[in-house]
Amino acid sequence: MARLFLVVAITIATVAFAMANMHFVALSPVIGQPVQIRLIFLLVCCFLAGMFSTWFCMMVRKIRMKRRSVQASARREMRSDFERQLEME
Repeated sequence: MARLFLVVAITIATVAFAMANMHFVALSPVIGQPVQIRLIFLLVCCFLAGMFSTWFCMMVRKIRMKRRSVQASARREMRSDFERQLEME
C-alpha cells in the first residue's frame, strides 16, 4: 500500500512539474536562428543526454575493469608457471 502511495505521489508530482513547464522558450543554437521549443521537452532531452553519457562512461569503465582483471589473472598464471619451472630445476 505504501509503495502504491509513493508511485501515485511521484506521478502527480511529475505531471504537475510537466504542466508548470509547458511554456515555450527560445533555444539559440551556435549557428542559425533561435527555435521555439517547450521547456519540458528541453528538460527531458537534457536529462536523457546526461543519463546516456553516464551509462556510456559506466560501460567503458566496466569493460576496462574486466580487461584489467583478465590481464592480472594471466600475469598470476604466468608467474605460477615460472615458479613451477624453477622448482623442477
